[in-house]
Amino acid sequence: LVASAAGLRSITVRYLGDAVHAPAETRASQRVAGDADLAVAIDNHTTQVQPGQRTVYEILVSNAGPDHAFDARVLAALGEDLWAPAWTCEASGGATCPAAGQFPDLRADLPAGGLLRIELGLLVGTDGSGAVTQGVEVLPALAGSDPEPGNNADSDGPDTRGGAPASLFGDGFEPPLPRPERLVERLLREPDAGE
Repeated sequence: LVASAAGLRSITVRYLGDAVHAPAETRASQRVAGDADLAVAIDNHTTQVQPGQRTVYEILVSNAGPDHAFDARVLAALGEDLWAPAWTCEASGGATCPAAGQFPDLRADLPAGGLLRIELGLLVGTDGSGAVTQGVEVLPALAGSDPEPGNNADSDGPDTRGGAPASLFGDGFEPPLPRPERLVERLLREPDAGE
């Protein structure tokens, strides 16, 4: 059998029966992937990040068609010394995505012409010294169903690190900023610590 179009397709097999055998019927459904040209881009609109501060990446995911992309995956492994991901997702053009969930593995449906705008906020750690880079990729549910896979991954950076955040009366002898993972541990132990 060959499906004539992408989408959820069903087949029904029916036996009408005879003098010896009773009638029977069974039905099966299968989602058929079409050719969906998915693309992704990421940018935090800066070339310098500050240790201990958040940087926000704008991720745009689109489907140039011709078919609907069901259950596409948006993946972003956190860059070195980037912590505490927080994100929002807005969909347009008939696309759907969860407003929140488990990033960096987001699942979405994008019809042809659909667009996702994801804002990913990350805390820049204070321990690192190198440049900061963040990547992202979008994958169709069925491997090989994207006619143009060369635009399915992108990265932002390398962004240089600025100096430590200035304090009002800083003299250069201030204690270092707490590491993000230590701050999270403290918040878990002391629920009122964040107030």
